[in-house]
Amino acid sequence: MLQIWIQCQRLALILLFSGFSIGCVKSASDSSETTSKCQKAKVANQYIVHWKNSKPTLVDSNHAIKIQKNQKAKVRLIEPNYRLIHAQQITPEYFESQGPQVSRATQFFHDIIHSDAAWSQGFYGQGIRVAVVDTGVSTEHPVLRSRLNINELELRRGPNKLDDDGNGLIDDVFGWNFVTNQSRQIDESGHGTAISGIITGDKNNPSLGIAPQAQIIPIDFMNEAGGTEFHAQQALTYALARGAKIINNSWSTNCSELLRESFAEWSQQNVIFVNASGNSPIDVSENDFTPSSFIAPNIVNVGSSDEHGHRSNFSGFGRTVTLYAPGEFVPVIFPSSGWDETKSTSGTSFSAAMVSGAAALLWNAFPQATGPEIINLLHDGANQEPSEIKILDIRRSMAIGQQRFPRHP
Repeated sequence: MLQIWIQCQRLALILLFSGFSIGCVKSASDSSETTSKCQKAKVANQYIVHWKNSKPTLVDSNHAIKIQKNQKAKVRLIEPNYRLIHAQQITPEYFESQGPQVSRATQFFHDIIHSDAAWSQGFYGQGIRVAVVDTGVSTEHPVLRSRLNINELELRRGPNKLDDDGNGLIDDVFGWNFVTNQSRQIDESGHGTAISGIITGDKNNPSLGIAPQAQIIPIDFMNEAGGTEFHAQQALTYALARGAKIINNSWSTNCSELLRESFAEWSQQNVIFVNASGNSPIDVSENDFTPSSFIAPNIVNVGSSDEHGHRSNFSGFGRTVTLYAPGEFVPVIFPSSGWDETKSTSGTSFSAAMVSGAAALLWNAFPQATGPEIINLLHDGANQEPSEIKILDIRRSMAIGQQRFPRHP
């Protein structure tokens, strides 16, 4: 009942800006906790206009009122711009140093999820584009710089302060920073860099990623303080335009109508959205978290498991969280680290990164499969021992894939 009332309140606010009204009935047992959070999450004096026949725009309150008054027939709705948060808030103090030498034993998760089942057959995620929609990526990091997807239309003439590919963004050779509206990536928190290293760390490096020949599209829409739903929608739209096959999301909100509509529109696209469930041990589906409460054929929502196969105490869960992967004391690279240095951290962000890497391996192995079919392989191959949650298992998924998508000589 609470979730329905919250959605009704949100709709009432949206319709109010569109010139309509709606009444909501709340039971005596309901609370307004989520509504209060949304009120606090509003970005001051910023509103998103949902146009009927064009992309959303960001305006201030005066413009929102004028648009509602003078262009009402062209507008579907207007809503506040809300802040989003990391699924994992990382500070330098949060990392625990692993020392300069990284061994395969340190990267225990490869043995749990059986990454080598794909590697042994020559599949390293070759050519699969994975967008990391996050805090940006350290594009000069030695482990990552050869793994970045290059926008050839912009690279053709080199950085020239011109929009060579006509997408409205100047010199987006690797990706884009929607916070500062420039191509330069500034990963202050290290979160996006850590995620990227798990997905596709160079295969010749001790910090071996899951899919070490996949290509990262680095997209920055958050800083250490978080991001906004408008920038998130822009970042996701950009990822799709750049040809990403897999889009990794490690952030959340429960206030955004814009993102709810966008994910619904994208639900039929041949792409995989991998969403972290967040680091609060709550039912994300009941609390209406975006995007990890969404269900669609091309969405997989990921929780964290420990090395013994049980759900991590901090992990989000619920009926929409359908896959788990190791997320405790995971060795990761960070922006200022060298070639062979990692630090240890925990969170569902890193579990989601493992699933993104696994999806890249499977799509490399079975290129004829669709995005939803790759997700089915992830689910059907998951290991449910010793607990009832489904743990990522690339070996089992590869075996099932070979039955469903046989390769002909």
